[in-house]
Amino acid sequence: MLNSSQYPDSVSIVIPDVLIQDTATGRFVVSVPGSTVVLDCRGEAKTPVSKGNADGLQTDYSFMIYMEPMTTVIPEGSAFTLTKESGLVFTGKVKGFAINQFNTVLWG
Repeated sequence: MLNSSQYPDSVSIVIPDVLIQDTATGRFVVSVPGSTVVLDCRGEAKTPVSKGNADGLQTDYSFMIYMEPMTTVIPEGSAFTLTKESGLVFTGKVKGFAINQFNTVLWG
């Protein structure tokens, strides 16, 4: 990992398998296998905050994790482990994700 001053922390995100339902059997099968990505980041703890969603619901989150712009979509509910530069480790679930022009943001 680069460990630049802008992104001194590290985040490991476990992206779950993508399942589809087989129309013949009704069973769910893996269409895209899950993966784990490890990225440089800057994680910021927040006093629990509510963020409004497009459907008008509120989501509470305690972390904002900033990363370089990327094309990988991180689905809500993915597990993450944030390791701060100081060695502190935090775990949680992804509650929101956005790819912006200058960075990628994950809410957890």
